[in-house]
Amino acid sequence: MLLGLSVFVLCIAFLGSTARGPIALTFTRFVNVRRSSDAPSGKVAAFVLTNGTPTDIFYRAQSIEHRTEDGWVTNSLSRTPEEWRNFGVTLGPFESRELLVPSPDIRVWRLRLVGNQRATGINGLIDRLRDFRDFFDWKRGGLTGERFEGRSFQIVSGEVTE
Repeated sequence: MLLGLSVFVLCIAFLGSTARGPIALTFTRFVNVRRSSDAPSGKVAAFVLTNGTPTDIFYRAQSIEHRTEDGWVTNSLSRTPEEWRNFGVTLGPFESRELLVPSPDIRVWRLRLVGNQRATGINGLIDRLRDFRDFFDWKRGGLTGERFEGRSFQIVSGEVTE
């Protein structure tokens, strides 16, 4: 049994995972949402973020960009605004999630996200061991943080027009 477990760990460590699909961000529609304890009400833009890779990803909003006659102008964000719904969490392999972004008072705009994949192979194994060393909470019996030190990505939605 120990031999089988060793072979399994070595295969994961040295072979790792390869991407099977892209990470995609698609604007779908505008929706009106009701007020909740953590987000305002009103008209929001709905996007679908799809993780087509075999690893978890961590993502955040980098900017809202608006189109001018000279091209795109970037309004960088220092962090994802707290009132944006469904941000601040990871997205598992081959999963999709609807993201709701308050619509800015801009005629034509787009959303840019950045993030990192979870490392794979030997680097992923080392990261998991460091996670347990650095982020394990003995009282709760779980991790309080995780590393996402694999490939970084940047994804831009298509144009959003009201």
